[in-house]
Amino acid sequence: MKAAILSNASNMMLLHNHPSGNLEPSKEDTMLTDRMNRVCELMGIPLTDHIIVGGDNTRFFLLSKRK
Repeated sequence: MKAAILSNASNMMLLHNHPSGNLEPSKEDTMLTDRMNRVCELMGIPLTDHIIVGGDNTRFFLLSKRK
């Protein structure tokens, strides 16, 4: 959040990798996304998405598309 605030970001995205190649979001991934979404709303910097990249970096999962 500090970097987003200091750079006057208009929105924010989270991105991390799962070296195993399993793109399924973990419980922690989902909880972090929900928590960051609430924080971003409070700060006025919308969370655009949280992206998980797979082992070889050719596949990805958008948490915005989760059911």
